[in-house]
Amino acid sequence: MASASWWSPLGRGFLSGKYRRGEAPPQGSRLASWKDSWQLYADNDKAWKTLDAAQNLAAARGTTSSAVSLKQLDESRAAAELKTLNEVSQPEWGYPVFVQRRPEAW
Repeated sequence: MASASWWSPLGRGFLSGKYRRGEAPPQGSRLASWKDSWQLYADNDKAWKTLDAAQNLAAARGTTSSAVSLKQLDESRAAAELKTLNEVSQPEWGYPVFVQRRPEAW
């Protein structure tokens, strides 16, 4: 099946946990209104495995799949920020290169 990337932290609401495998999206839900999005983004094996994993993690932690998904977003953003900080603070050269390049005093 076709699978495209999701553009929202909750996968257009899919990771909220209100959708069930083998059932049409609930009436009034975003994906019920967007039939093409349901088929393209949500109703495929990868999406269902992702939802199952989020729900299992949520159950183990006593929370919701939405909370787990948003936590992952927060952690991914923090990792990206840390990567940026690491890149801009990277020394020009590392040990022992800086010792070898240091001018001798004699």
